[in-house]
Amino acid sequence: MTGCSKLIRFVILPTFFILFFSFCIQPSLLRAQDLPPQGGSFFDAMQEKMGLVYEGRPLPQEPHPFEVLLTRLSQHATLFASVIPFGRSLQKMAAYPDSLKFPRVVVATGETNKGLNTHVRGRLFIAYVEAAKKLEVISFNPTMGRFEFQIVDEFSPGGKARARYMPRTLCLRCHQAGGPIFPTGEWQETTAFNPELLKLAQAAIGRKEYFGVPLNRDDASSKHAAIAKPEHFEDMVRFGSLLVGYQKAWQTICSQSKEDISCRKKLVKWMLVTNLYDHITLEPDQELLDAFVAVLGQGTIDVPSEKLLDHNPIVRGQLSYHMPAEIDPSRPREPMQLIMPSKGDALGLRFYKFYIFVKSMGQSFFTEKDFAHLRALLGGNLERRSLVLTFDSQTYRPKKAFEDKVCLPDPNILLQGLNAQDRINLLSQVGCFSKTAWSPFTQAIDALPLKIEHALSRDMIWQELDKKMGTRYASTLCCQSKIDGRVLRNLEMKKVLDPVSIRDERLKSFVKFCSECHLYQDLPPPFLAGESEQEILNNLRNRASLIRFRLQNEQMPPHFARHPLTSNERLRLLYDLQKILE
Repeated sequence: MTGCSKLIRFVILPTFFILFFSFCIQPSLLRAQDLPPQGGSFFDAMQEKMGLVYEGRPLPQEPHPFEVLLTRLSQHATLFASVIPFGRSLQKMAAYPDSLKFPRVVVATGETNKGLNTHVRGRLFIAYVEAAKKLEVISFNPTMGRFEFQIVDEFSPGGKARARYMPRTLCLRCHQAGGPIFPTGEWQETTAFNPELLKLAQAAIGRKEYFGVPLNRDDASSKHAAIAKPEHFEDMVRFGSLLVGYQKAWQTICSQSKEDISCRKKLVKWMLVTNLYDHITLEPDQELLDAFVAVLGQGTIDVPSEKLLDHNPIVRGQLSYHMPAEIDPSRPREPMQLIMPSKGDALGLRFYKFYIFVKSMGQSFFTEKDFAHLRALLGGNLERRSLVLTFDSQTYRPKKAFEDKVCLPDPNILLQGLNAQDRINLLSQVGCFSKTAWSPFTQAIDALPLKIEHALSRDMIWQELDKKMGTRYASTLCCQSKIDGRVLRNLEMKKVLDPVSIRDERLKSFVKFCSECHLYQDLPPPFLAGESEQEILNNLRNRASLIRFRLQNEQMPPHFARHPLTSNERLRLLYDLQKILE
Protein backbone atom coordinates (compact mmCIF):
# COMPACT_ATOMS: atom_id res chain seq x y z
CA MET A 1 0.00 0.00 0.00
CA THR A 2 1.43 3.40 -1.01
CA GLY A 3 1.81 6.32 1.38
CA CYS A 4 -0.95 8.19 -0.42
CA SER A 5 -3.34 5.21 -0.12
CA LYS A 6 -2.59 4.88 3.59
CA LEU A 7 -3.26 8.57 4.06
CA ILE A 8 -6.64 8.26 2.35
CA ARG A 9 -7.60 5.07 4.19
CA PHE A 10 -6.44 5.86 7.70
CA VAL A 11 -6.67 9.67 7.91
CA ILE A 12 -8.83 11.32 5.28
CA LEU A 13 -11.71 8.81 5.16
CA PRO A 14 -12.11 8.48 8.95
CA THR A 15 -12.03 12.27 9.24
CA PHE A 16 -14.68 12.56 6.51
CA PHE A 17 -17.01 10.12 8.26
CA ILE A 18 -16.55 11.88 11.60
CA LEU A 19 -17.46 15.20 10.00
CA PHE A 20 -20.34 13.62 8.09
CA PHE A 21 -21.69 12.08 11.29
CA SER A 22 -21.32 15.37 13.15
CA PHE A 23 -23.02 17.59 10.59
CA CYS A 24 -25.36 15.28 8.67
CA ILE A 25 -26.32 12.35 10.86
CA GLN A 26 -26.69 14.71 13.85
CA PRO A 27 -28.01 17.88 12.18
CA SER A 28 -30.12 18.96 15.12
CA LEU A 29 -27.86 18.52 18.13
CA LEU A 30 -27.77 21.73 20.10
CA ARG A 31 -24.68 23.71 19.13
CA ALA A 32 -23.31 27.02 20.35
CA GLN A 33 -25.02 29.02 17.61
CA ASP A 34 -28.41 27.66 18.73
CA LEU A 35 -28.02 29.61 21.97
CA PRO A 36 -28.25 33.38 21.67
CA PRO A 37 -24.72 34.84 21.80
CA GLN A 38 -26.28 37.92 23.40
CA GLY A 39 -29.43 38.51 25.40
CA GLY A 40 -32.08 35.84 25.71
CA SER A 41 -35.65 35.11 24.74
CA PHE A 42 -38.66 37.20 25.70
CA PHE A 43 -40.13 33.99 27.14
CA ASP A 44 -37.21 33.73 29.57
CA ALA A 45 -37.85 37.30 30.72
CA MET A 46 -41.60 36.71 31.06
CA GLN A 47 -41.06 33.62 33.18
CA GLU A 48 -39.50 35.89 35.78
CA LYS A 49 -42.31 38.45 35.42
CA MET A 50 -45.01 35.79 35.80
CA GLY A 51 -43.31 33.98 38.66
CA LEU A 52 -43.24 30.78 36.60
CA VAL A 53 -39.64 29.69 36.12
CA TYR A 54 -39.45 26.32 34.39
CA GLU A 55 -36.13 24.91 35.62
CA GLY A 56 -37.02 21.38 36.73
CA ARG A 57 -39.13 21.88 39.83
CA PRO A 58 -42.34 19.77 39.90
CA LEU A 59 -45.45 21.60 38.75
CA PRO A 60 -48.59 21.56 40.93
CA GLN A 61 -51.29 18.99 40.23
CA GLU A 62 -54.09 21.57 40.16
CA PRO A 63 -54.95 23.73 38.38
CA HIS A 64 -53.40 22.49 35.18
CA PRO A 65 -50.06 24.25 34.53
CA PHE A 66 -51.17 25.39 31.07
CA GLU A 67 -54.19 27.13 32.55
CA VAL A 68 -51.91 28.72 35.16
CA LEU A 69 -49.57 29.93 32.41
CA LEU A 70 -52.42 31.50 30.42
CA THR A 71 -53.89 33.14 33.51
CA ARG A 72 -50.56 34.67 34.53
CA LEU A 73 -49.73 35.72 30.98
CA SER A 74 -53.13 37.38 30.51
CA GLN A 75 -52.31 39.67 33.44
CA HIS A 76 -49.62 41.27 31.29
CA ALA A 77 -50.96 41.02 27.74
CA THR A 78 -53.98 40.42 25.58
CA LEU A 79 -54.02 36.79 24.42
CA PHE A 80 -55.20 35.57 21.04
CA ALA A 81 -55.62 31.81 20.78
CA SER A 82 -56.68 29.10 18.35
CA VAL A 83 -57.45 25.41 18.68
CA ILE A 84 -55.99 23.25 15.88
CA PRO A 85 -56.64 19.47 15.98
CA PHE A 86 -54.41 18.77 12.97
CA GLY A 87 -52.02 21.41 11.66
CA ARG A 88 -48.45 21.51 10.41
CA SER A 89 -46.37 21.44 13.58
CA LEU A 90 -43.76 18.78 14.28
CA GLN A 91 -46.26 17.68 16.95
CA LYS A 92 -49.13 17.34 14.50
CA MET A 93 -49.26 13.55 14.99
CA ALA A 94 -48.51 13.55 18.73
CA ALA A 95 -52.11 12.75 19.71
CA TYR A 96 -52.88 10.39 16.79
CA PRO A 97 -55.49 8.93 16.52
CA ASP A 98 -57.10 11.17 19.19
CA SER A 99 -56.18 14.58 17.79
CA LEU A 100 -59.76 15.84 18.11
CA LYS A 101 -59.75 15.02 21.82
CA PHE A 102 -56.24 16.41 22.40
CA PRO A 103 -55.84 19.26 19.90
CA ARG A 104 -52.95 21.68 19.70
CA VAL A 105 -53.59 25.07 21.32
CA VAL A 106 -51.67 28.09 20.03
CA VAL A 107 -51.48 31.41 21.87
CA ALA A 108 -49.99 34.78 20.85
CA THR A 109 -49.53 37.91 22.92
CA GLY A 110 -51.14 41.15 21.80
CA GLU A 111 -50.63 44.54 23.40
CA THR A 112 -49.53 44.94 27.01
CA ASN A 113 -52.27 45.33 29.58
CA LYS A 114 -50.32 47.42 32.07
CA GLY A 115 -47.00 48.03 33.73
CA LEU A 116 -44.53 46.77 31.12
CA ASN A 117 -42.42 49.32 29.26
CA THR A 118 -41.97 47.11 26.25
CA HIS A 119 -43.76 45.78 23.21
CA VAL A 120 -45.54 42.46 23.76
CA ARG A 121 -47.48 42.33 20.50
CA GLY A 122 -46.01 39.73 18.16
CA ARG A 123 -43.18 38.91 20.59
CA LEU A 124 -44.36 35.63 22.14
CA PHE A 125 -46.02 32.53 20.62
CA ILE A 126 -46.80 29.41 22.63
CA ALA A 127 -48.24 26.07 21.51
CA TYR A 128 -49.28 23.14 23.67
CA VAL A 129 -50.18 19.55 22.86
CA GLU A 130 -51.42 17.79 25.96
CA ALA A 131 -50.55 14.35 24.62
CA ALA A 132 -46.88 15.32 24.12
CA LYS A 133 -46.57 17.18 27.46
CA LYS A 134 -44.48 19.85 25.74
CA LEU A 135 -44.71 23.56 25.22
CA GLU A 136 -43.33 24.92 21.96
CA VAL A 137 -42.26 28.55 22.33
CA ILE A 138 -41.15 31.15 19.80
CA SER A 139 -40.22 34.49 21.31
CA PHE A 140 -38.24 37.57 20.37
CA ASN A 141 -34.71 38.30 21.56
CA PRO A 142 -34.52 42.13 21.51
CA THR A 143 -30.74 42.19 21.89
CA MET A 144 -30.05 39.90 18.93
CA GLY A 145 -33.04 41.07 16.89
CA ARG A 146 -34.10 37.47 16.22
CA PHE A 147 -36.65 34.94 17.45
CA GLU A 148 -35.54 32.11 19.72
CA PHE A 149 -37.00 28.60 19.61
CA GLN A 150 -37.59 26.77 22.89
CA ILE A 151 -39.27 23.68 24.32
CA VAL A 152 -40.58 23.13 27.83
CA ASP A 153 -40.44 19.39 28.58
CA GLU A 154 -42.62 17.47 31.07
CA PHE A 155 -45.21 20.22 30.99
CA SER A 156 -48.06 18.46 32.79
CA PRO A 157 -49.48 18.24 36.32
CA GLY A 158 -46.63 17.15 38.59
CA GLY A 159 -44.13 17.22 35.73
CA LYS A 160 -40.62 18.57 36.24
CA ALA A 161 -41.02 21.23 33.57
CA ARG A 162 -37.74 22.49 32.14
CA ALA A 163 -37.28 25.13 29.44
CA ARG A 164 -34.50 24.72 26.91
CA TYR A 165 -33.42 26.08 23.55
CA MET A 166 -34.02 24.07 20.38
CA PRO A 167 -31.67 23.46 17.42
CA ARG A 168 -32.29 26.33 15.00
CA THR A 169 -31.52 24.24 11.92
CA LEU A 170 -34.45 21.98 12.77
CA CYS A 171 -36.88 24.86 13.36
CA LEU A 172 -35.76 26.87 10.32
CA ARG A 173 -36.82 24.11 7.95
CA CYS A 174 -40.37 25.42 8.33
CA HIS A 175 -39.87 28.77 10.07
CA GLN A 176 -37.77 29.76 7.09
CA ALA A 177 -37.46 33.46 7.96
CA GLY A 178 -36.64 32.66 11.57
CA GLY A 179 -40.01 33.85 12.91
CA PRO A 180 -43.60 32.69 13.42
CA ILE A 181 -45.74 31.27 10.60
CA PHE A 182 -49.50 30.77 10.23
CA PRO A 183 -52.01 29.90 7.49
CA THR A 184 -53.83 32.77 5.85
CA GLY A 185 -57.29 32.82 4.32
CA GLU A 186 -60.24 31.19 6.03
CA TRP A 187 -58.25 29.43 8.77
CA GLN A 188 -59.91 26.06 8.11
CA GLU A 189 -57.42 24.22 10.35
CA THR A 190 -58.94 25.96 13.38
CA THR A 191 -62.16 25.00 15.14
CA ALA A 192 -63.14 28.69 15.21
CA PHE A 193 -63.66 28.93 11.44
CA ASN A 194 -64.50 25.38 10.43
CA PRO A 195 -68.04 24.34 11.53
CA GLU A 196 -67.45 20.64 10.80
CA LEU A 197 -64.18 20.60 12.71
CA LEU A 198 -65.81 22.52 15.58
CA LYS A 199 -68.62 19.98 15.86
CA LEU A 200 -66.24 17.01 15.85
CA ALA A 201 -63.88 18.60 18.40
CA GLN A 202 -66.70 19.55 20.77
CA ALA A 203 -68.00 15.98 20.66
CA ALA A 204 -64.51 14.52 21.31
CA ILE A 205 -63.58 16.95 24.09
CA GLY A 206 -67.04 17.03 25.64
CA ARG A 207 -66.84 20.79 26.28
CA LYS A 208 -67.04 24.07 24.39
CA GLU A 209 -63.55 25.09 25.46
CA TYR A 210 -60.18 23.46 25.94
CA PHE A 211 -57.90 24.68 28.75
CA GLY A 212 -60.13 27.73 28.90
CA VAL A 213 -59.68 28.51 25.19
CA PRO A 214 -63.09 28.60 23.41
CA LEU A 215 -63.45 26.30 20.43
CA ASN A 216 -65.88 28.77 18.85
CA ARG A 217 -64.58 32.26 18.00
CA ASP A 218 -67.81 33.87 19.29
CA ASP A 219 -67.51 32.44 22.80
CA ALA A 220 -65.73 34.05 25.74
CA SER A 221 -63.28 32.13 27.91
CA SER A 222 -64.58 31.16 31.34
CA LYS A 223 -61.10 31.11 32.89
CA HIS A 224 -58.85 33.80 31.42
CA ALA A 225 -58.76 36.50 28.75
CA ALA A 226 -57.91 34.20 25.83
CA ILE A 227 -59.71 35.41 22.71
CA ALA A 228 -60.30 32.62 20.17
CA LYS A 229 -59.98 34.65 17.00
CA PRO A 230 -57.53 33.15 14.45
CA GLU A 231 -57.65 36.32 12.36
CA HIS A 232 -56.12 38.23 15.30
CA PHE A 233 -53.60 35.45 15.86
CA GLU A 234 -52.55 35.87 12.23
CA ASP A 235 -52.18 39.62 12.87
CA MET A 236 -49.75 38.84 15.70
CA VAL A 237 -47.79 36.53 13.40
CA ARG A 238 -47.61 39.36 10.90
CA PHE A 239 -46.29 41.79 13.52
CA GLY A 240 -43.69 39.24 14.60
CA SER A 241 -42.64 38.57 11.02
CA LEU A 242 -42.22 42.28 10.35
CA LEU A 243 -39.57 42.35 13.07
CA VAL A 244 -37.58 39.85 11.01
CA GLY A 245 -38.22 41.72 7.76
CA TYR A 246 -37.30 45.09 9.27
CA GLN A 247 -34.04 43.66 10.64
CA LYS A 248 -33.18 42.46 7.15
CA ALA A 249 -34.05 45.89 5.73
CA TRP A 250 -31.92 47.57 8.43
CA GLN A 251 -28.94 45.58 7.19
CA THR A 252 -29.65 45.59 3.45
CA ILE A 253 -30.67 49.20 2.84
CA CYS A 254 -27.52 50.48 4.50
CA SER A 255 -25.33 48.02 2.63
CA GLN A 256 -26.23 50.11 -0.46
CA SER A 257 -24.78 53.23 1.14
CA LYS A 258 -21.15 54.37 1.01
CA GLU A 259 -21.23 54.84 4.79
CA ASP A 260 -23.09 51.88 6.31
CA ILE A 261 -22.90 53.08 9.93
CA SER A 262 -23.86 56.65 9.05
CA CYS A 263 -26.83 55.25 7.13
CA ARG A 264 -28.00 53.26 10.16
CA LYS A 265 -27.81 56.32 12.37
CA LYS A 266 -29.95 58.17 9.85
CA LEU A 267 -32.52 55.36 9.95
CA VAL A 268 -32.67 55.53 13.76
CA LYS A 269 -33.26 59.29 13.54
CA TRP A 270 -36.00 58.82 10.93
CA MET A 271 -37.74 56.12 13.01
CA LEU A 272 -37.81 58.32 16.10
CA VAL A 273 -38.60 61.71 14.52
CA THR A 274 -41.43 60.52 12.26
CA ASN A 275 -43.21 59.12 15.33
CA LEU A 276 -42.93 62.22 17.52
CA TYR A 277 -45.87 64.10 16.00
CA ASP A 278 -48.20 63.77 13.04
CA HIS A 279 -47.29 65.81 9.98
CA ILE A 280 -43.56 66.19 10.51
CA THR A 281 -40.70 64.44 8.79
CA LEU A 282 -37.03 64.93 8.17
CA GLU A 283 -35.96 66.56 4.93
CA PRO A 284 -35.51 64.19 1.95
CA ASP A 285 -32.20 62.34 1.82
CA GLN A 286 -31.59 61.30 -1.77
CA GLU A 287 -28.93 58.68 -0.98
CA LEU A 288 -31.14 57.04 1.65
CA LEU A 289 -34.15 57.17 -0.66
CA ASP A 290 -32.18 55.59 -3.52
CA ALA A 291 -31.02 52.78 -1.20
CA PHE A 292 -34.60 52.22 -0.04
CA VAL A 293 -35.87 51.88 -3.62
CA ALA A 294 -32.94 49.64 -4.60
CA VAL A 295 -33.79 47.19 -1.82
CA LEU A 296 -37.56 47.53 -1.47
CA GLY A 297 -38.56 48.75 -4.92
CA GLN A 298 -40.70 45.64 -5.42
CA GLY A 299 -42.09 45.95 -1.89
CA THR A 300 -40.52 42.66 -0.78
CA ILE A 301 -37.46 41.76 1.25
CA ASP A 302 -35.21 38.76 0.71
CA VAL A 303 -36.64 36.54 3.46
CA PRO A 304 -39.44 33.96 3.05
CA SER A 305 -43.00 34.97 3.80
CA GLU A 306 -44.72 33.95 7.04
CA LYS A 307 -47.93 33.10 5.17
CA LEU A 308 -48.94 29.47 4.63
CA LEU A 309 -51.67 28.16 2.37
CA ASP A 310 -54.92 27.34 4.13
CA HIS A 311 -55.86 23.68 4.62
CA ASN A 312 -59.15 21.99 5.50
CA PRO A 313 -58.41 18.70 7.33
CA ILE A 314 -62.03 17.51 7.09
CA VAL A 315 -62.65 14.94 4.36
CA ARG A 316 -66.10 13.34 3.99
CA GLY A 317 -67.10 14.55 7.43
CA GLN A 318 -64.08 13.14 9.28
CA LEU A 319 -60.67 14.41 10.36
CA SER A 320 -58.10 13.44 7.73
CA TYR A 321 -54.42 13.04 8.56
CA HIS A 322 -53.45 13.49 4.93
CA MET A 323 -51.17 16.48 4.36
CA PRO A 324 -51.06 17.65 0.70
CA ALA A 325 -47.52 18.22 -0.51
CA GLU A 326 -48.21 21.80 -1.64
CA ILE A 327 -48.99 22.98 1.90
CA ASP A 328 -45.86 21.52 3.49
CA PRO A 329 -44.33 24.48 5.39
CA SER A 330 -40.79 23.29 4.64
CA ARG A 331 -41.23 23.96 0.91
CA PRO A 332 -39.94 27.26 -0.54
CA ARG A 333 -42.17 30.30 -0.09
CA GLU A 334 -42.43 33.67 -1.77
CA PRO A 335 -40.54 36.69 -0.35
CA MET A 336 -42.02 38.64 2.54
CA GLN A 337 -44.03 41.72 1.59
CA LEU A 338 -43.05 44.77 3.66
CA ILE A 339 -44.58 47.69 1.74
CA MET A 340 -46.26 48.51 -1.57
CA PRO A 341 -43.91 48.55 -4.60
CA SER A 342 -42.28 51.89 -5.44
CA LYS A 343 -39.92 51.37 -8.41
CA GLY A 344 -42.19 53.04 -10.97
CA ASP A 345 -43.39 55.83 -8.70
CA ALA A 346 -42.73 59.54 -9.04
CA LEU A 347 -40.17 60.98 -6.65
CA GLY A 348 -42.75 62.35 -4.22
CA LEU A 349 -44.57 59.05 -3.87
CA ARG A 350 -41.28 57.21 -3.40
CA PHE A 351 -40.41 59.58 -0.61
CA TYR A 352 -43.85 59.20 0.98
CA LYS A 353 -43.58 55.40 0.96
CA PHE A 354 -40.15 55.67 2.56
CA TYR A 355 -41.67 57.95 5.22
CA ILE A 356 -44.45 55.41 5.90
CA PHE A 357 -41.89 52.58 6.00
CA VAL A 358 -39.56 54.16 8.57
CA LYS A 359 -42.52 55.36 10.65
CA SER A 360 -43.93 51.80 10.79
CA MET A 361 -40.49 50.37 11.46
CA GLY A 362 -40.07 52.78 14.36
CA GLN A 363 -43.45 51.81 15.82
CA SER A 364 -42.44 48.15 15.73
CA PHE A 365 -39.21 48.59 17.70
CA PHE A 366 -39.94 51.62 19.87
CA THR A 367 -42.93 52.23 22.11
CA GLU A 368 -45.25 55.17 22.66
CA LYS A 369 -43.54 55.66 26.04
CA ASP A 370 -40.25 56.06 24.14
CA PHE A 371 -41.75 58.75 21.91
CA ALA A 372 -43.38 60.53 24.87
CA HIS A 373 -40.04 60.56 26.71
CA LEU A 374 -38.33 62.04 23.65
CA ARG A 375 -41.06 64.68 23.23
CA ALA A 376 -40.43 65.80 26.79
CA LEU A 377 -36.68 66.05 26.13
CA LEU A 378 -37.36 68.17 23.03
CA GLY A 379 -39.49 70.67 24.91
CA GLY A 380 -42.94 69.12 25.15
CA ASN A 381 -45.35 70.80 22.72
CA LEU A 382 -44.46 71.19 19.05
CA GLU A 383 -44.40 74.78 17.85
CA ARG A 384 -46.19 75.39 14.53
CA ARG A 385 -45.00 78.08 12.10
CA SER A 386 -45.84 78.97 8.51
CA LEU A 387 -43.16 78.76 5.87
CA VAL A 388 -43.00 78.81 2.07
CA LEU A 389 -41.28 75.72 0.70
CA THR A 390 -39.79 75.84 -2.79
CA PHE A 391 -39.67 72.90 -5.23
CA ASP A 392 -37.92 73.02 -8.59
CA SER A 393 -37.67 70.09 -11.04
CA GLN A 394 -38.54 67.54 -8.35
CA THR A 395 -35.98 68.89 -5.88
CA TYR A 396 -36.64 70.45 -2.49
CA ARG A 397 -34.89 73.62 -1.41
CA PRO A 398 -35.72 74.61 2.16
CA LYS A 399 -35.22 78.20 3.20
CA LYS A 400 -33.23 79.11 6.25
CA ALA A 401 -36.11 80.58 8.18
CA PHE A 402 -35.60 80.83 11.91
CA GLU A 403 -32.22 81.26 13.61
CA ASP A 404 -33.24 79.72 16.94
CA LYS A 405 -35.43 76.91 15.60
CA VAL A 406 -35.13 73.63 13.71
CA CYS A 407 -38.28 73.32 11.61
CA LEU A 408 -39.40 70.08 9.95
CA PRO A 409 -41.74 69.87 6.93
CA ASP A 410 -45.08 68.08 6.51
CA PRO A 411 -44.69 64.81 4.50
CA ASN A 412 -47.94 65.52 2.62
CA ILE A 413 -46.54 68.85 1.39
CA LEU A 414 -43.33 67.11 0.32
CA LEU A 415 -45.36 64.51 -1.56
CA GLN A 416 -47.22 67.24 -3.44
CA GLY A 417 -44.15 69.39 -4.15
CA LEU A 418 -41.79 66.58 -5.18
CA ASN A 419 -44.40 65.27 -7.64
CA ALA A 420 -44.87 68.69 -9.27
CA GLN A 421 -43.64 69.00 -12.84
CA ASP A 422 -42.80 72.72 -12.67
CA ARG A 423 -41.32 75.13 -10.17
CA ILE A 424 -43.74 75.49 -7.26
CA ASN A 425 -43.92 77.37 -3.98
CA LEU A 426 -46.10 75.89 -1.26
CA LEU A 427 -47.14 77.59 1.96
CA SER A 428 -46.94 75.00 4.71
CA GLN A 429 -47.19 74.65 8.45
CA VAL A 430 -43.86 73.35 9.73
CA GLY A 431 -43.10 71.84 13.14
CA CYS A 432 -40.34 73.60 15.04
CA PHE A 433 -38.06 72.61 17.93
CA SER A 434 -35.69 74.76 19.93
CA LYS A 435 -32.12 74.31 18.73
CA THR A 436 -30.93 74.04 22.32
CA ALA A 437 -33.08 70.91 22.75
CA TRP A 438 -32.70 69.54 19.22
CA SER A 439 -28.90 69.64 18.97
CA PRO A 440 -28.17 67.33 21.95
CA PHE A 441 -30.64 64.79 20.55
CA THR A 442 -29.14 64.72 17.05
CA GLN A 443 -25.61 64.70 18.44
CA ALA A 444 -26.49 61.69 20.62
CA ILE A 445 -27.81 59.85 17.55
CA ASP A 446 -24.65 60.68 15.61
CA ALA A 447 -22.53 59.31 18.49
CA LEU A 448 -24.27 55.91 18.63
CA PRO A 449 -21.53 53.22 18.66
CA LEU A 450 -23.20 51.09 16.01
CA LYS A 451 -21.39 48.31 14.21
CA ILE A 452 -22.23 46.49 11.02
CA GLU A 453 -23.02 43.28 12.91
CA HIS A 454 -25.37 45.02 15.36
CA ALA A 455 -29.07 44.24 15.21
CA LEU A 456 -31.59 47.05 15.56
CA SER A 457 -31.94 47.01 19.34
CA ARG A 458 -34.21 49.40 21.20
CA ASP A 459 -32.50 48.59 24.49
CA MET A 460 -29.00 49.36 23.24
CA ILE A 461 -30.07 52.59 21.56
CA TRP A 462 -31.69 53.96 24.72
CA GLN A 463 -28.74 52.95 26.86
CA GLU A 464 -26.44 54.92 24.59
CA LEU A 465 -28.80 57.91 24.31
CA ASP A 466 -28.98 58.04 28.11
CA LYS A 467 -25.20 58.33 28.30
CA LYS A 468 -25.09 61.27 25.90
CA MET A 469 -28.22 63.08 27.10
CA GLY A 470 -27.75 62.60 30.84
CA THR A 471 -30.98 60.65 31.36
CA ARG A 472 -31.82 57.30 32.98
CA TYR A 473 -34.68 56.17 30.76
CA ALA A 474 -33.13 52.80 29.80
CA SER A 475 -33.53 51.60 33.40
CA THR A 476 -37.33 51.65 32.94
CA LEU A 477 -37.28 49.30 29.95
CA CYS A 478 -38.73 45.88 30.48
CA CYS A 479 -38.06 42.31 29.65
CA GLN A 480 -34.44 41.83 28.75
CA SER A 481 -32.93 38.48 29.63
CA LYS A 482 -29.70 36.64 29.08
CA ILE A 483 -28.50 33.05 29.04
CA ASP A 484 -27.62 31.88 32.52
CA GLY A 485 -26.37 28.75 34.25
CA ARG A 486 -29.79 27.11 34.25
CA VAL A 487 -29.86 26.97 30.47
CA LEU A 488 -26.27 25.80 30.17
CA ARG A 489 -26.91 22.96 32.63
CA ASN A 490 -29.69 21.71 30.34
CA LEU A 491 -27.39 20.95 27.41
CA GLU A 492 -26.29 17.47 28.39
CA MET A 493 -26.24 15.09 25.45
CA LYS A 494 -28.57 12.14 25.37
CA LYS A 495 -26.97 8.74 25.71
CA VAL A 496 -28.03 6.80 22.66
CA LEU A 497 -26.82 3.67 20.98
CA ASP A 498 -24.38 4.33 18.16
CA PRO A 499 -26.33 3.51 14.95
CA VAL A 500 -23.22 1.84 13.47
CA SER A 501 -23.27 -0.76 16.23
CA ILE A 502 -26.84 -1.99 15.57
CA ARG A 503 -26.93 -5.64 14.49
CA ASP A 504 -30.67 -6.41 14.47
CA GLU A 505 -31.62 -6.60 10.78
CA ARG A 506 -35.15 -5.34 11.54
CA LEU A 507 -33.70 -2.03 12.74
CA LYS A 508 -31.11 -1.29 10.06
CA SER A 509 -33.57 0.08 7.50
CA PHE A 510 -35.17 2.32 10.11
CA VAL A 511 -31.76 3.67 11.08
CA LYS A 512 -30.90 4.36 7.44
CA PHE A 513 -34.12 6.14 6.50
CA CYS A 514 -35.39 7.63 9.77
CA SER A 515 -32.40 8.54 11.96
CA GLU A 516 -32.03 11.97 10.38
CA CYS A 517 -35.17 13.12 12.22
CA HIS A 518 -35.93 10.45 14.82
CA LEU A 519 -32.65 9.82 16.60
CA TYR A 520 -31.00 12.78 18.31
CA GLN A 521 -33.76 15.36 18.44
CA ASP A 522 -37.03 14.92 20.30
CA LEU A 523 -39.28 16.66 17.80
CA PRO A 524 -40.32 14.65 15.88
CA PRO A 525 -40.36 11.87 18.54
CA PRO A 526 -36.96 10.06 18.82
CA PHE A 527 -38.17 6.47 18.53
CA LEU A 528 -34.67 5.41 17.41
CA ALA A 529 -33.04 6.85 20.54
CA GLY A 530 -32.22 4.18 23.08
CA GLU A 531 -29.31 2.81 25.04
CA SER A 532 -29.91 -0.71 23.72
CA GLU A 533 -31.46 -2.41 20.72
CA GLN A 534 -34.22 -3.72 22.96
CA GLU A 535 -35.16 -0.19 24.02
CA ILE A 536 -35.32 0.91 20.38
CA LEU A 537 -37.50 -2.10 19.51
CA ASN A 538 -39.87 -1.19 22.36
CA ASN A 539 -40.03 2.40 21.10
CA LEU A 540 -41.02 1.19 17.65
CA ARG A 541 -43.66 -1.15 19.09
CA ASN A 542 -45.19 1.69 21.10
CA ARG A 543 -45.51 3.89 18.02
CA ALA A 544 -46.13 1.15 15.47
CA SER A 545 -49.67 2.22 14.48
CA LEU A 546 -48.60 5.79 13.75
CA ILE A 547 -45.42 4.72 11.91
CA ARG A 548 -47.43 2.29 9.78
CA PHE A 549 -50.01 4.96 8.99
CA ARG A 550 -47.40 7.50 7.91
CA LEU A 551 -45.46 4.98 5.82
CA GLN A 552 -48.59 3.72 4.09
CA ASN A 553 -49.72 7.28 3.33
CA GLU A 554 -46.23 8.30 2.11
CA GLN A 555 -45.85 10.91 4.87
CA MET A 556 -42.46 9.50 5.88
CA PRO A 557 -39.75 10.43 5.17
CA PRO A 558 -40.28 14.16 4.42
CA HIS A 559 -39.34 15.62 1.04
CA PHE A 560 -36.09 17.13 2.40
CA ALA A 561 -34.76 13.79 3.72
CA ARG A 562 -31.33 12.69 2.50
CA HIS A 563 -32.69 9.22 1.69
CA PRO A 564 -36.01 9.21 -0.20
CA LEU A 565 -37.82 5.88 -0.21
CA THR A 566 -38.43 3.75 -3.27
CA SER A 567 -41.60 1.66 -3.35
CA ASN A 568 -39.64 -1.49 -2.48
CA GLU A 569 -37.84 0.23 0.40
CA ARG A 570 -41.16 1.45 1.80
CA LEU A 571 -42.55 -2.08 1.64
CA ARG A 572 -39.39 -3.34 3.35
CA LEU A 573 -39.87 -0.92 6.25
CA LEU A 574 -43.49 -2.01 6.64
CA TYR A 575 -42.38 -5.66 6.57
CA ASP A 576 -39.67 -5.02 9.21
CA LEU A 577 -42.20 -3.20 11.38
CA GLN A 578 -44.52 -6.19 11.21
CA LYS A 579 -41.67 -8.53 12.16
CA ILE A 580 -40.89 -6.29 15.18
CA LEU A 581 -44.51 -6.64 16.34
CA GLU A 582 -44.56 -10.44 16.08
